[in-house]
Amino acid sequence: MKLMQDELRDELRGEIRQLRNEMLDGFDGVYKRIERLEMEYEAIRAGLYRLEQQVANLNERIDKVALRSELEELKARVAELERQLN
Repeated sequence: MKLMQDELRDELRGEIRQLRNEMLDGFDGVYKRIERLEMEYEAIRAGLYRLEQQVANLNERIDKVALRSELEELKARVAELERQLN
């Protein structure tokens, strides 16, 4: 009887050890995937920041072009008014 209990206990411990190892392997896979996703997230975030900076630069350039256009238009109007006054 004692021998049978010892054998069952050893077998049960082996099964538990195997199950524990399988669970830990599964968690390792999850942790690796989370780490990879975090790295991808940071790369996407950095890329988005660069795009935002480029858009801001483009908006500044567009604003400057619009202001130049308005300035040229105002100059033309002033010249026309001066011509009419003379």
